[in-house]
Amino acid sequence: MQGIITNIQRLSLHDGPGLRTAVFLKGCPLRCRWCHNPETQLSRPQPLVYTDKCLGCGACASVCPQGCHRMEGVRFDSTACTLCLQCVKVCPAGAIELCGEMWEPDRLAETLVRDKPFFGDEGGVTLSGGEPTMQAAFALELMDEVKKRGAGVAMETCGAFAPALLSELLSRVDHFLWDVKDTDPVRHQKNTGYPLGPILENLRRACSEGADVCVRGIILEGVNAEEAHARKLGMLARSVGARDCKLLSFHPYYSAKLSRIGRPGETMGQEYIPSDDTMKQLEQVMRDAFEG
Repeated sequence: MQGIITNIQRLSLHDGPGLRTAVFLKGCPLRCRWCHNPETQLSRPQPLVYTDKCLGCGACASVCPQGCHRMEGVRFDSTACTLCLQCVKVCPAGAIELCGEMWEPDRLAETLVRDKPFFGDEGGVTLSGGEPTMQAAFALELMDEVKKRGAGVAMETCGAFAPALLSELLSRVDHFLWDVKDTDPVRHQKNTGYPLGPILENLRRACSEGADVCVRGIILEGVNAEEAHARKLGMLARSVGARDCKLLSFHPYYSAKLSRIGRPGETMGQEYIPSDDTMKQLEQVMRDAFEG
């Protein structure tokens, strides 16, 4: 069995308790407008274009059957891309890379736990993405291999997975980082393309069965940067029995990633970044609701 990953991030302080090594799996059922890892949305390997490395030779344009590559204007538009990957093969400058590498669970686990001496009592390996459960069989086997090597496992999830999978996850995952994209069902459906209900049902069941869960919510100015949302998120985390609840601030660095995967027209700019004062205010509202 093999799985597809996009990146391994070592010595991370933001992907669960303690010091962690995070691995990013490809594939996600959500299409969040503000996705910070848009290169993980597709389940298959895809081209990743770095225009600053381009020699302008036109090799990519000459082999692309869909005309996705140009030498001027928008250099890469993936709208019609069939993922044939011919452009990756012919680029002489390495300006087009393959995003999505195949790994076997045991070999990947061995690579991830090289940092075990730094994990301490709380750290470990975190499966992120994308949504790890999109490669469920691979993710479960990877967790088994990591645990076999004596490291703990955390998982970042949007909660959009088949309920039947939850029992398998509960027996392997030590910490869940559960990203609730919005507490308003209409906004959630509009901005992610996925209903909120099934996500919350999985969250409630996970907590009721004893899972260690930190509920997280991303804040965007002009979208959900409001006290009502922060309060609902805190109340939700409290009602399901989550261990903790956190707010995350939107940041637009993902715009460069969108350009690299050929989706430059979808970017959201600086105006969506909440101010420090707004974040402090909303964090206090959320904390008050969570702690009761």
